[in-house]
Amino acid sequence: MNRNRDINYRTNLRYSEGYNDYVVQVKKGFPWWWLLLLLLLLLFIRCERTIEVQVVAADSNAAIEDVDVSLDYTAHFLYKDGFFTNEPYALVQRTDSAGVAVFDDLPCSVYSYIFYTLARVRASAGSECYQSAEESAFFHWTRHMTLTLDKNREDLLVRVIDDETEDPIAGATVSYTYQEADGMRTDSIETDADGRATIPAFWSCGV
Repeated sequence: MNRNRDINYRTNLRYSEGYNDYVVQVKKGFPWWWLLLLLLLLLFIRCERTIEVQVVAADSNAAIEDVDVSLDYTAHFLYKDGFFTNEPYALVQRTDSAGVAVFDDLPCSVYSYIFYTLARVRASAGSECYQSAEESAFFHWTRHMTLTLDKNREDLLVRVIDDETEDPIAGATVSYTYQEADGMRTDSIETDADGRATIPAFWSCGV
């Protein structure tokens, strides 16, 4: 079996005066197609991430526990039940005593790290006591997110009437004390001609 074959070799040789003989050494080329195959196989590798979301109060930066946190993102795979798969995820975790909700084992892939490196993840939270808030970040490069919630506030109406006649009492002084994040607050207001007074911006979950 003839193993000889023609080899096409192109290069430049610099001619030096006084030299008639030159030695050209030819080396076997690197099989680049192996490298391309390896890179292609790497795209099939799947991985997992963990993202922590901390929920705090806007007025005090205190941790808010027992609040449901929603996390939404789309995972991308070169192959998963078909090629070029996009798989949306909508997850819910509850905050612990430190106000942190932990989302473990979030699916991803090397393919998504390369071709969807700027894909975003969105976290949101809210409750009857706090207004809803939402934040977004780069999914592949984020490990911690913070949601800052404002308290739900509303004006609290108070009416003072005579205990016997139930007639409104105008000009009555109403003293009140309630708990806020920075401590107890005490204040007072006076009733109008209809015996009514309004405590402004009272926390809906306050006492």
